[in-house]
Amino acid sequence: MRAQRLAAVALALTGCTAERGPLPPGPALGEYANAGKPESYNGTTLYAYMDGGADTFLEYGFSSLAIRRYTRGSTLLIAELYTMRDAAAAAGLYSAMRRPDSEAEIAPGCTASLSETEVRVARGGRYLVCRDENPMAKDDGPVRDLCTRLVVRIEGECGVGTRFAGLPAEGRYAGSEVALAGPLGLNQRAWLTPLVREGFKRGVLATYTVPSGHAEVLLADYAGAESARHAMEPLTRNPRPGTRALAHGQRLVLVYGEGADPETLAAFASRFTADARFPTSW
Repeated sequence: MRAQRLAAVALALTGCTAERGPLPPGPALGEYANAGKPESYNGTTLYAYMDGGADTFLEYGFSSLAIRRYTRGSTLLIAELYTMRDAAAAAGLYSAMRRPDSEAEIAPGCTASLSETEVRVARGGRYLVCRDENPMAKDDGPVRDLCTRLVVRIEGECGVGTRFAGLPAEGRYAGSEVALAGPLGLNQRAWLTPLVREGFKRGVLATYTVPSGHAEVLLADYAGAESARHAMEPLTRNPRPGTRALAHGQRLVLVYGEGADPETLAAFASRFTADARFPTSW
């Protein structure tokens, strides 16, 4: 029944002829009204909108940002539509921003990361965030409805698609995959602090089950084999408990499993030295 309702909403919205843009005025969406004027930002002015967070978006391939605020009754909602360099960049950014165990279908064939006050979704070359301006909101109906009405106006594949298909599948936690488009992404995990950033090109984080519980793995591609070996040096001099690092050409495999024995981590890390693949760019 839920899938049928989503399909009905999508059919009704895609049948609209007026205001076909991804972020139209409120009346074009049905039960919504405008709240203030639309805003737009580029790579230079983005810093004025998100002080301290713009660099991460730029690293993933940010191009522009469009913003509209809407009201529905007493509810104030905001929609942020990020245009990225391409679909891979949008999917990579979404993978880094989605919350664990939060994904569900928001429109037919379109998976989003959901909470009571916010919806995040990537589609085509766009990354869309819909948010209830009341951080204490408990009813997620309005923000989900708004995001559904907006996302059906965007063309392309939703979510991360098959971009992580090259990672070993056995024991991998679905939705744990995170694409790292540059060295700023390494700041997402405290256990990556000793890793040398110089020469880092791109990477993937993912969580797997191991005999002692679970472990997180980083596959990091550096500019060359020498850069990868140099990145390992601090880890070799001062090994962190529960961490194992292996270099394989220009790739560094770093595994962290709290409480896991060294032999288990070494055997686990060896699975990733040659066979794991991921996209050429984000």
